[in-house]
Amino acid sequence: MLGYWQIKVNTGVARQFNVWDTEYIGAGAGSTVWQDRNVITLTPNVWTPLNAANGAGGSNEYNVYHVYDSSTGVIIRFTCTLSNMGSTAAGVREAMIAEEF
Repeated sequence: MLGYWQIKVNTGVARQFNVWDTEYIGAGAGSTVWQDRNVITLTPNVWTPLNAANGAGGSNEYNVYHVYDSSTGVIIRFTCTLSNMGSTAAGVREAMIAEEF
């Protein structure tokens, strides 16, 4: 575990968010799917884990977060992947997409 996917708001007031986290890890027989829903309150200008119970792993992980701002009705879909390139020199690669609805 290397850290957490995080979010912050740049407004002057704390706001509450509902976060749905679905994660797919690995390939083949050892594959797992992990799901969770939690409520977080974001303090302005402070980075906060989207899900403190689910750290970002080191490789071959695919997460989809749906983040619902209960004060504005806005939904953010955050899709992120970590891929182990198979050698220490190549390292782990990341890809992220954030969409607002």
